[in-house]
Amino acid sequence: MISVAIPTHQDRIKYYIHTIKNLYNVVDEFIVVDDASGDKVVNKAKEILNGMSKVCFVPGKQRLGAFRNKVDAVRMCRNPWVALLDSDNLFEADYINAFKKALETMPGCTVYAPVQSRPRFNFREFEGQRITSGNAGKFMENDMFQVLMNTGNYVVDRVKYLEVLEPIFESNEVIPQCCDVCFANYYLLKAGGTIGVAPGMSYSHLDHPESTYHQFVEKEPEETLKWQNMIRSL
Repeated sequence: MISVAIPTHQDRIKYYIHTIKNLYNVVDEFIVVDDASGDKVVNKAKEILNGMSKVCFVPGKQRLGAFRNKVDAVRMCRNPWVALLDSDNLFEADYINAFKKALETMPGCTVYAPVQSRPRFNFREFEGQRITSGNAGKFMENDMFQVLMNTGNYVVDRVKYLEVLEPIFESNEVIPQCCDVCFANYYLLKAGGTIGVAPGMSYSHLDHPESTYHQFVEKEPEETLKWQNMIRSL
């Protein structure tokens, strides 16, 4: 029913190995796609993941960037639902169980988003909301919602996600590293997708010097604002 897709770059196995171990008896497939981090990182990952039959580790030969690496990871999955995990973040069985419950209580969403990113970000004021192209602009006036729209640790409908985003993967469009999730959400919402903020879906967001935020987001505020405004324009 559900796969875990972990697009990664740099040496982040020390983070994502915890999620794999925590969920190894909960889900039946893990897809780890390395974005051309080099032989040293790849060999280390292969050594640690050796013997884990549920884990498919795919070393990238060419740097794709955050957006394309995520799309690539999703299309390698076999299950209809894919839990996307930034490789330096963590979630456990309760995250997956909360998603399964949300499928029953708020069906029909393209994306299921979390209500909390521990320890810093709380999205509970949006719990149970369905975000569409018709109301996204209103929600974007809220600073915490802006964070939610660039969080990226979502569970996505594989088929619908790829229908919208795979053509962009194949295009020559330059995609920002700092807000690739806002970028993806803009196109998903524009195409009629729905983002549901699922009760109980909570994960841990790790803050460290090599995080995407410190490398890109805080250094490119104008690019991030551009795509926030694109969502406002829907």
